[in-house]
Order: sequence, then C-alpha cells, then structure tokens
Amino acid sequence: MKTFKSIFLQLLLGIVAVASWVNCHLIGNNSEGGTYYKRTEGDYESVGTSIDAGFNGGALAMGIICSVCIIMIVWLEINKKSKS
Repeated sequence: MKTFKSIFLQLLLGIVAVASWVNCHLIGNNSEGGTYYKRTEGDYESVGTSIDAGFNGGALAMGIICSVCIIMIVWLEINKKSKS
C-alpha cells in the first residue's frame, strides 16, 4: 500500500510540475521587449510595460515550483524501501 501512495504522489507531483512548466513557458512567450501581448479574439494586443512588471516574478515562481516537484519525485523514489 505504501508503494501505491508513493506512486500516486509522484504522479500528482509530475502533473503539477508539467502544469507549472507550461505556465512558465506561456508567461515567457507573452512578455517580450517590455510589452505584454494580450490575446483578444485571434489578434494580439500590445499592452503597456507597467503590466509587464509581475511576469518575471511569476515565471520565476513557476520555475521554482516545477523544480521542487521534480526534486520531490526523485526524493520519493530514492526513499522507497527495497523488497529484499
């Protein structure tokens, strides 16, 4: 039963890691050169640089969440008891 809990937790951490990496990638692609490209009905609308200030911190936070999830997956795998 402990192995099932560990596998379930690793799967959950993997999903969170992938989701945070995708969000980090989207944040990085939306903010380039001091502008934020806001998607509105098929077109991109350029918004001022003041809205761009939080994207660097958001991308950094998503990257940290992703890396912590990957470290925890590895830690759970290392700490599994062998059956021998």
